[in-house]
Amino acid sequence: MRTPRLVGRGDPDVHQILCLLHGGTGSLEQAGRTARLRAGELVVVDGSLPCRGWLQGPPELLRALVVHVPRALLPLPPGAVRELLARPVALDRGLGGALSHWLTDVCARADEFAPADLSALASVTVDLLVPLLGRSHRAGGGPESAEDRRGVLRQRIQDHIRRHLADPELSPASVARAHSISLRYLHQLFREQEVTVAGWIRQCRLERCRRDLADPGQSFRTIHAIAARWGFTSGAHFSRAFHTAYGLPPSEYRELARTGPA
Repeated sequence: MRTPRLVGRGDPDVHQILCLLHGGTGSLEQAGRTARLRAGELVVVDGSLPCRGWLQGPPELLRALVVHVPRALLPLPPGAVRELLARPVALDRGLGGALSHWLTDVCARADEFAPADLSALASVTVDLLVPLLGRSHRAGGGPESAEDRRGVLRQRIQDHIRRHLADPELSPASVARAHSISLRYLHQLFREQEVTVAGWIRQCRLERCRRDLADPGQSFRTIHAIAARWGFTSGAHFSRAFHTAYGLPPSEYRELARTGPA
């Protein structure tokens, strides 16, 4: 049971994603709804609201996985999140099946990962989770307000940007054309998030570069090759942008990630 007192002691910026991956059944109550859960289903729980839940079945089969996801990493409008609370999402096929297998494998191999792997693991998890939740919301009845409609469109656009980061021609104009909207409307959608379209593209590219620079498995790539891999056409521009974002030049960041703090 998560009481108002526990909520007050927790992190209000975190959504909890409860994924039942094994045997047993369960229930979860939040936002005036009760979710009846079976093995292989996921449910979204808002960490800022009280809730209660329970599992049933043979003790040796009761296994649940809880993933804490920062609110900022779920680019869904508030109305969409409310509609997803305490509603089971099946993980038996498609993206759901891929997410289920991914999380199960990550947990099984938890002792094999190094600290430098964490950002890559988080990135893949969110890349699978966000479109799955977006589709589940649309399948459950779709947006209920103009705000939600804008949020769903913004999510589709952000998914498009993530898929095309490696394309050096990716730009606000190409994104607007791909979604049959005006450049002006595209900028309005992102202004609501207090970030420009170009700024969001740059942030995503920098984060992918930072992940690769910290990954020992990418040590065979030069810094220039990593930058080009994620759409940066100018090495000097990449170095300045990376230094501004993370406080270190790419070469120093890579060396620090390799050797660890002194």
